[in-house]
Amino acid sequence: MNTISIKVKGLALLGMAATGLALCATNVSAFTGWSPTNTVEQVTFPTNGSLTFTDNKNNTVKCTSFTNGGNNTYAKALSTSPTIANTVDVNGNQAAPQFSGCSSSLGGTVTVSCSTSWKLTATSTTSVDASNVACTISIATIFGTCTITSGTSTNPISVTGNTWSNSTSQLTANSTSQFNISESPSGFPCDGATSAHESGTVQLPTSVQIV
Repeated sequence: MNTISIKVKGLALLGMAATGLALCATNVSAFTGWSPTNTVEQVTFPTNGSLTFTDNKNNTVKCTSFTNGGNNTYAKALSTSPTIANTVDVNGNQAAPQFSGCSSSLGGTVTVSCSTSWKLTATSTTSVDASNVACTISIATIFGTCTITSGTSTNPISVTGNTWSNSTSQLTANSTSQFNISESPSGFPCDGATSAHESGTVQLPTSVQIV
């Protein structure tokens, strides 16, 4: 009788474990993506916020505005693929993000120009991968101009593992996600860097959530 009792208890424990696994699977499958969908949402910075590019020589380029020449930056997720939001223009057409208010630790006049619509893929309710990123940074100094390329339209870069907060509707860049860059010229007035990372926090309207 003791042997039978032990077997029954063992089966009961296995049943409880299976139920727990099923509940976990249900929670995973409940993840949908960006909300709302099919809506153009403006991308900005929080108060005193910025996005900072830091190369492996520890030189930086910081931008404080997602607006350039009257053109703002927006994002939109489609109901057909709600885990993916793309940067778009005011009409909802895919477009590269706009930057201004940029400065460099190297000095000079800084221009940041991107050529691709960034893809923001929600991998969970708290994590987002940014991909299809292709931007050029131009730093004009009295010594000449340094041009830094971070990805191209045919070979874009990615910044993975960025942190999303539903409570603030903010996306914080993962500063440990490195990507390759190229500089022209390879020497002065450039600094000879070969890789970089991003840091900073991006603000979306408080209605935007990952659910």
